[in-house]
Amino acid sequence: MLSINELLTHVWGSVKAIEQTESLPLESSHGRVLSVPVVAPFSQPVDPLSSMDGYALRLADLIAPDGGLNPDHCVSGQVGLPVSQRVPAGSNPEALKPGTAARIFTGAVLPQGADTVVMQEDVTVLDTGHICVSRLPSIGQWVRGVGDDIAQGRPMLEAGTRFAAGQLGLLASMGVTRLTVFRKLRVGILFTGDELRQLGEPLGRGQIYNSNRWMWRSLLQLPFIELHDLGRVQDNLAATQKALRSLSHCDLILSSGGVSVGEEDHIRAAVMAEGELTAWKVAMKPGKPIAVGHVRRPDGSVAQFMGLPGNPVSSYASFLLFVRPYLLGLAGVAASRVGDWRRRFYYRPAAFVWSAPDAKRVEFLRARLNNAGEVEIHANQSSAALSSVAWAEGFVKIEPQCAVAKGMLVSYLPFTELLS
Repeated sequence: MLSINELLTHVWGSVKAIEQTESLPLESSHGRVLSVPVVAPFSQPVDPLSSMDGYALRLADLIAPDGGLNPDHCVSGQVGLPVSQRVPAGSNPEALKPGTAARIFTGAVLPQGADTVVMQEDVTVLDTGHICVSRLPSIGQWVRGVGDDIAQGRPMLEAGTRFAAGQLGLLASMGVTRLTVFRKLRVGILFTGDELRQLGEPLGRGQIYNSNRWMWRSLLQLPFIELHDLGRVQDNLAATQKALRSLSHCDLILSSGGVSVGEEDHIRAAVMAEGELTAWKVAMKPGKPIAVGHVRRPDGSVAQFMGLPGNPVSSYASFLLFVRPYLLGLAGVAASRVGDWRRRFYYRPAAFVWSAPDAKRVEFLRARLNNAGEVEIHANQSSAALSSVAWAEGFVKIEPQCAVAKGMLVSYLPFTELLS
């Protein structure tokens, strides 16, 4: 068996992003992956802006010869600065007349000649309409300078960025209308097991509904994925090989079940006949029988392959821990943005006892936090108990031969860290 670290090194080390790209309008780019960097077409902001409601002025007009606040322009002086114009956001102000202030609002362009904004809370408006300030501001106060957010010609987003609300909002603010993205990743899925039945079909003795199919379809419902669902494949070598060949046009083929060593487990043999198996079995519970390799295409290129266990909990854990980051890498997401879940654990006190740890494998128990911030685990940790996945909000990682007592700090990994 490979250790988890060895399998992750093998999987991440072999990932190579697809090369084909396409151009999309901004409104169709949510969740897609940027293939070339985007540079700023202009500075943001283009002009100096006020970041407060208040008054724009020249700081020099407030300063007395001794360097302090000019008494004529403070409340005690009762003279103040005249207000020469009003500048709402979106307007084009005139140059500021010397010795005056401009009433200005958040987001408005600073009049030429002004260098400081005094927020309205620090201003008294006199009966004459002039203003007096209560304290001497610093130069540039409450002013957003040209390029404060981003300067013209500087990279805004790097290749490998996956678009979400923040990225799309930034691009929209810079007037970007089209983007070059990686094409959708083609993912093929197949399910082995003659005991499997589709929803709506009657169940015979020893038969079960194909839960993995719907769990996977949900996990693969991503904007950058084009799904090819082959459904259930008959449990024999010839049918399994035919299924692999029919999905060889995909970038990645995922199979459920058939990766163990039973007489009815044909995935390993089929992959070795149609391509190559490069890794098999990981020291993890649940999820030991994972297979990694590739399937040859008629033109000599290959489709990547990952075979997951048929037990639903094993399938779910294997998908989140190994398939998910591999999918992101194939889709073109930058390695720095895929994230390494091994560094995303939180340490929380255990609200449970675990007295019979596995001697050789790392265990991932289905768990969630209680209202006290402690980790509790589901009562049934069987790899066939799908109810534990529906109940849980994360995994607790238990190292081999490591027992757990109540109150001990344990490693907790929320599902959100694996799905972000």
